[in-house]
Amino acid sequence: MIGEETKNQVLAREGKLPDAVIACVGGGSNAIGMFADFIEEESVRLIGVEPAGLGIDTDQHGAPLKHGTTGIFFGMKAPLMQDPNGQIEESYSVSAGLDFPSVVLSTRT
Repeated sequence: MIGEETKNQVLAREGKLPDAVIACVGGGSNAIGMFADFIEEESVRLIGVEPAGLGIDTDQHGAPLKHGTTGIFFGMKAPLMQDPNGQIEESYSVSAGLDFPSVVLSTRT
């Protein structure tokens, strides 16, 4: 819904699609809500931003794209904050919706 509204307003105001759409990533609802109406638009870059928490170079962040390894979580294969034994590590973000040790991935068709 938010992506549809955003797309309509940008087209009405600018007369063209944006070069890029940026959304925070984590559990996926914010990003896919914003990206959904732009997924088929090959000219639009979709940029996901991870939470840095207390610092991207600390162990208190929510950045599995930057610091994670591929694993299985909730049945999905995705970048994951996990230890060498495959045990899920805690993520950190002041936003509860971004305090998630993985990233829900969606690809363009």
